[in-house]
Amino acid sequence: MECPFTQQVWRDIGRKIRLSRFLNMTIDDTLLNWWREQTDEAEKLQQKRLRSVFLATLWEIWIERNNCIFRGTKSTPPALASKIIDELHLWEMAGAKGVQCIMLRE
Repeated sequence: MECPFTQQVWRDIGRKIRLSRFLNMTIDDTLLNWWREQTDEAEKLQQKRLRSVFLATLWEIWIERNNCIFRGTKSTPPALASKIIDELHLWEMAGAKGVQCIMLRE
């Protein structure tokens, strides 16, 4: 987690859905260690929520990276965080379990 852009996206997501677990990520954390620490301690439903947000965020960061490298486009962390929330809304409408309660926090 050395990329300032990515760190800001995680913080913005944490603020948008009021989920402090995403605000606590540090440069020293590896994604795998952070994933294990955060999801192992959570209740079953909370694990689904965390994993949904985590995976959507990773996916959108990857897409943003590819767009930046291959298309020369550039976004801002707040814009990408909003896009991630929009994606989670789509997941919710498609019936993804665990996402609904996250969206209520926004």
